[in-house]
Order: sequence, then C-alpha cells, then structure tokens
Amino acid sequence: MPKSKVDRVWDAFWSGGISNPLEVIEQITYLLFIRRLDDLNTLAEKKAHRTGKSEGIIFGPDQQDLRWSVFKNDEPARLYESPYTGLAATGPEAIFTEGQVDNIVDILNIVKANALPTGGAA
Repeated sequence: MPKSKVDRVWDAFWSGGISNPLEVIEQITYLLFIRRLDDLNTLAEKKAHRTGKSEGIIFGPDQQDLRWSVFKNDEPARLYESPYTGLAATGPEAIFTEGQVDNIVDILNIVKANALPTGGAA
C-alpha cells in the first residue's frame, strides 16, 4: 500500500482529534478487522451456497447492517443510529464529523481495491 494512502487515513484521524499514534493504529486496525470479518463471511456464504452447509457464517440475518459491505454504503449519519450507538450513545461525533467518517471509509475502500490482485476476490 502506498505511503500516501496511509498518510490520508492518518490525516483523517488527526483532523478528527486523534493524535496519539497508538490510538490511530488501534482504530485503523479495528476498521480493517470489521472489513475482514465481512470478507470471511462472504466467502463462507459462497461456500454454503455451493455445499449446502452453513459453516463459518459470522453474521446472522439480524446482523446484516453490521457488515462492512453494508456499512460502507450507508450515509455517515447512519453511525448515529442503532445499532452503532449501542456502546456510545452519541455515535462517533466525539471524534469525527460525518464528512470525516465518509472520507475514512472511502480511503479504506481505495486501499482495499489497490491491495487486491487483478481478478482477485473481494
């Protein structure tokens, strides 16, 4: 991944008020973890469709709105609604504006697109 992409994500966190490098790394890691869970779930769903066995499926029918593939297409304001406010009643507003959340999601999608080999599975 080009350094400029990492710098863009870092700048988005910095402008949102997170200046502690460990906290930035923690937040980026969390977002990448959420995205990877969705990728693994998608692979498990495809396998279940082929084999008829639903092993390895992470997200149940009532948890689909927690998936990265859903989250990344939502409006940033959606983070201020349930279920995202279950642990932080105010949503992410203490850290980021809606525009900053949208920017971070866009940057991480670009990073993922550039990290995949041509013809690779998403």
